[in-house]
Amino acid sequence: MPRNNHVNRAAAERRAAEVLPIVREMRTAGATLREIAEALDARGIRAPNGGTWQVSSVHALLQRRDPEAARHPRGTSIVHVGNTGN
Repeated sequence: MPRNNHVNRAAAERRAAEVLPIVREMRTAGATLREIAEALDARGIRAPNGGTWQVSSVHALLQRRDPEAARHPRGTSIVHVGNTGN
């Protein structure tokens, strides 16, 4: 792995560790992934790519760091709607 990728990955891991407590607290309080993304943006906390938070980026963070918190507070996980093949 090139050095720059290693440095970028390490920085991303540090940022994820800093943001995770905020995300966990909001999720425990019943916030949706969209509400969390909007709140992080409102606080000026940049997403890992340096841009705005998306539902998918919040979900990916939780899936990597806290899979249980990634589940919907009512006990269902995120549902991806797409082509059903019909």
